[in-house]
Amino acid sequence: MKRAWKTFLVAFAVAAASLTSATSASAAPIISVAPSTTDVAQGDSFTLEVNITDAVGVTGYQFSLGFDPSILSVTNFADGDFFAASGEGPFFLGSTIDNVAGTVTFIAALLLQPEFGVSGDGVLATLEFTALNAGTSSVTPYFDAANGDFLADINFLPIDDTGFGGARVNVAGDTSVPEPVSVLTLALGLGTALARRRRHAGPLTNR
Repeated sequence: MKRAWKTFLVAFAVAAASLTSATSASAAPIISVAPSTTDVAQGDSFTLEVNITDAVGVTGYQFSLGFDPSILSVTNFADGDFFAASGEGPFFLGSTIDNVAGTVTFIAALLLQPEFGVSGDGVLATLEFTALNAGTSSVTPYFDAANGDFLADINFLPIDDTGFGGARVNVAGDTSVPEPVSVLTLALGLGTALARRRRHAGPLTNR
């Protein structure tokens, strides 16, 4: 009987060690922007997603996003679907877009019944941008401690090992060329101006 009990304890210890090892080896959640690189032209509109990957038991999130306001402008914001299939809420808190400072803050949502949380991958937010001027802008998610940003576990405690991944947007300058009709109109206008100038100058005489 004692041998059987010892065998059980050993097996339990091995199983517990394996579980602890698997838990500690699990990847940390990452909040990142996709696609990681976007090439657009001045005046173009385009969309970026803020995704979360490797989440485990997440019950709430609040984060911020930064960009270069001299190059990009945020024109629209939509909440993501990461919590949509949980059946426990969710409650979206909204966001604040500041195209002068180059930030989107209070991107946040909570589960109303955060018993188990949500695990896996999903979209936290979708943003539409307009390319204002030529140049390169990073688009970076981050936690703003002053706003109380954090990713919450099932006990509504911060997940401290949250990682972040930003994106780069390259905006090309205005490379448009005059249309053929415009060039032709310009040429006709110059020709008319020269003809009038010659007419006013009068005929040339030999001396």
